[in-house]
Amino acid sequence: MPVSQQKIQANRRNAAKSTGPRTTRGKQRSSRNATTHGLYCQHLVLPGESEQIFQVLREAWLLRLSPQDVLELLIVDRIVAAAWKLQRLQAAESLIHAQQAERMWEVEQKDRQQAEE
Repeated sequence: MPVSQQKIQANRRNAAKSTGPRTTRGKQRSSRNATTHGLYCQHLVLPGESEQIFQVLREAWLLRLSPQDVLELLIVDRIVAAAWKLQRLQAAESLIHAQQAERMWEVEQKDRQQAEE
């Protein structure tokens, strides 16, 4: 079924009003709208994570591996990024399992209630 000309014009008027965020802060915030687990994010330290803890982790790796040139520093930074993301993934994994366990417990309780009735 074709869309009426009136509907098309209304959609265009509404689209003209929706120009997205205008401030720098709003643009930064909306750039993270699709963040789920944070493995493929442009930013390494996400909102809610500690920049300070990240820097301590990085310094520990730098002290332990003591890179001698830019290439080695690049490799250490890749190790730090991988370690940081792995910690994030492990935390997300435990939360997901906890949520699934809670859902299973709720279903089990509901089944027991129905069986008693």
